[in-house]
Amino acid sequence: MKSKNYDRQFSLICSTCGGTHFEYDDGKEEEIREYKCISCNRVFMKDELIKENNEFIEEQTKEIGEEFLKDTKKEIENMFRKAFRGNKNIKFR
Repeated sequence: MKSKNYDRQFSLICSTCGGTHFEYDDGKEEEIREYKCISCNRVFMKDELIKENNEFIEEQTKEIGEEFLKDTKKEIENMFRKAFRGNKNIKFR
């Protein structure tokens, strides 16, 4: 299985206006960096922005996990089919 199949990029959302574009100062350490919504100018700290998008992040993580489990099951079934090729007594669901 290729792990790149499970890579995702998504935009965090401003809880005030729904904007998805933020500007920030690259010169500051990531933990103290402020993110400013380009649409409404609201300023977030990193932890606050993640917290406000927590439900969306969890939804994306769950979706990736379900896809991974489905693909893993399929790959294991294919391995068994190849290993027991010719044995008609074995059935897979």
